[in-house]
Amino acid sequence: GRGERALTVAVLALSFVGVMTGMGFIFAGITGEKQQRVTEQVVAIIPPQRWVDGKILGLAGVAMVNTLVTALGLVALLGVVAAVRGTAFSLSLERPLLVPLLVLLPLLGFLLWFTFLAAVAATIDDPNTSAKGSLLLLPMLPLAIAGLLFARADSAVAQLLGVFPLTAPAVLPVRLLLAEVAPWEVPLALVLLALTIWLLRRAAGKIFATGILMYGKEPSLREVWRWAREA
Repeated sequence: GRGERALTVAVLALSFVGVMTGMGFIFAGITGEKQQRVTEQVVAIIPPQRWVDGKILGLAGVAMVNTLVTALGLVALLGVVAAVRGTAFSLSLERPLLVPLLVLLPLLGFLLWFTFLAAVAATIDDPNTSAKGSLLLLPMLPLAIAGLLFARADSAVAQLLGVFPLTAPAVLPVRLLLAEVAPWEVPLALVLLALTIWLLRRAAGKIFATGILMYGKEPSLREVWRWAREA
């Protein structure tokens, strides 16, 4: 129905806002400390893994709160528009039990991509001149793919991407709202997503431990991959 389609667009739009906001916070927070040369003192007190965990959770929390404020502002705006037009404004859904999943999946997606962005930011001295700028487009790809699957939410490709960890936070909400989802898809997607976040967190800790202390020439992608494999 129209309500499900509108909610699907809202979920993807708010996910985009959250990722973009978190991206700015992550890069400003990590590269800023690196440019100020305070990392040596911090590493002497806090283990790198704990430091990057705190960065990810703290800055992701700020981005999530910003996204929540945006969502509440959108709801208030729709309520005002409905009042001006003299129509009833309702947020009722045919399947209200989907709401927790529609919140949980984007939140896990935030953690996934913010962990990835924290690892990238640790290898960059100046984000304005870095050659790794193209990596910042990766978190946008799942959202773009989810938008393209609107008309084919029940296809086999959508089913596969709905459980694949890198695309599940964006594609699975589309399937939940616009298609019939098999009972095994949601548990499998959540397990794979949680496992990927854990592994990426460990890799980000290794990359962060080495990259945050490096200045001058940025490490190559091959070097970064070698650091990540040590996790």
